[in-house]
Amino acid sequence: MLSAAITFLLKSALCSALFLGYYWFFLRNRKLNQYNRIFLLSATAFSLVIPLLHFEFHTVANPLQPALKLMEVTAGKFNEQEVTGGSAATFSKDQWIIGLYLVVSMVLLAIMLVHITRLYKAKLRYKTSRMDGFNLVSTDLSNAPFSFMRDLFWRNDIAMESKEGQQILKHELAHIRQMHSLDKIGMQLVTSIFWLNPCFWLIQKELSQIHEFIADEAAINDNDTEAFALMLLQTHYGNTFRDVTHPFFYSPIKRRLLMLHQKKKSKYNNLRKLLVVPVLVGSIILFSFKVSNTAINRCHSKVIVAVDAAHGGQDKGALGAGGIMEKDLSLRIANRLTEIAGEYNIQVVPIRMSDAYIPLPERAEMANEAAANYFVSIHVNKTAEPGQDNSQYEMVLDERNPKYDESRVLAAAISARLSRQHISTQLRQTHLAVLKGTTMPAMAIECGYIDNNKHLEIIQNDEELDILCRNILNGIADYQNSRY
Repeated sequence: MLSAAITFLLKSALCSALFLGYYWFFLRNRKLNQYNRIFLLSATAFSLVIPLLHFEFHTVANPLQPALKLMEVTAGKFNEQEVTGGSAATFSKDQWIIGLYLVVSMVLLAIMLVHITRLYKAKLRYKTSRMDGFNLVSTDLSNAPFSFMRDLFWRNDIAMESKEGQQILKHELAHIRQMHSLDKIGMQLVTSIFWLNPCFWLIQKELSQIHEFIADEAAINDNDTEAFALMLLQTHYGNTFRDVTHPFFYSPIKRRLLMLHQKKKSKYNNLRKLLVVPVLVGSIILFSFKVSNTAINRCHSKVIVAVDAAHGGQDKGALGAGGIMEKDLSLRIANRLTEIAGEYNIQVVPIRMSDAYIPLPERAEMANEAAANYFVSIHVNKTAEPGQDNSQYEMVLDERNPKYDESRVLAAAISARLSRQHISTQLRQTHLAVLKGTTMPAMAIECGYIDNNKHLEIIQNDEELDILCRNILNGIADYQNSRY
């Protein structure tokens, strides 16, 4: 879970950096205020959505049926046991990291809510008048005038009827009518949740400044830019709510003055806008597309495979360094098998889909009731004693299974495919309740050792895990197609 979250955050940060780089070099400080506003909001949304998109291309192959060579069987000493008792809850390093991340997010969200609450409390203290399209709140606040949503907090010592007062009013009404507060709230939510991404903080800052540019344009009377610029210079800077409000006296003034005096039209503006197309397409290709070299060998007829993620709930299975648990790794493998099985004309019936313990007889019964053609139980091994060879995956069978001979050939087919990933395997025979209780060819796969860093990397790395799961599915397809 943590590795997936880190991958998403990293892709999102790189994607937002790409969009921000385009903005910085081609759009910033240009008279494209409305376009820039839409772009920055869209860039934030795309930076969160694009890493979640997955488009894969695979080379499709229809190989000749492989000759399946049976593997030698070794005796096993392990018998699967039912888990009946509970265990004390412990927290892994990953859970602590996730917890600390969420704490920071909650603090940032709480700060935003406190500021909004203060605004509404301030509104209750002062007289509010309903105007055309907004609420006028007459205050003595030093940071007024400012606006939030449809509320305009006006300072009583500023004459609204004066020329300067009318300019300030138009400025704040532009914020209200264009709903700039929603932009600010949305960006604060994003920066609070994805606070590790520095690009989102920069986008938030730029968006606030663009709001000021838009409102400044709306406040100019008869294109009297000089008068408005002079009025800005004559104002003082006060303390401001820099989170969700739009204070008129917000700094920096320099950029606002530069934008006021900049020519509105430029012959290159359309070209600057069009450059967003290759940036968008490039970001999708970089962060959403993946080409897989693993050939897909589809089953000639539809096959149902019951996939059981071993352990679960209070049964953690093997434990690795840093609080890594077999139950989580087996579920990760099973989930990926389920996601891509359709490409092989295989329908997966997942036995365990969450962190819950299912009694062993029930697992076998679920596979039987689903009329599955094959049963595969996913495990991860652990070195039992120093010096033990932990370099091989294990295909585990139970001679009490009624389809033992077929199970052995199925194990050989999957093993042959795993060898293409340079994974060596051995066949072990032992007593497992789930294999005995199923009525179809059944096997367990010990997907490496939890204390073997190379094996652990295959499971935790998305690309390597994808290859592993495709080899397993290709092996099932090889066996199925060799029979018909």
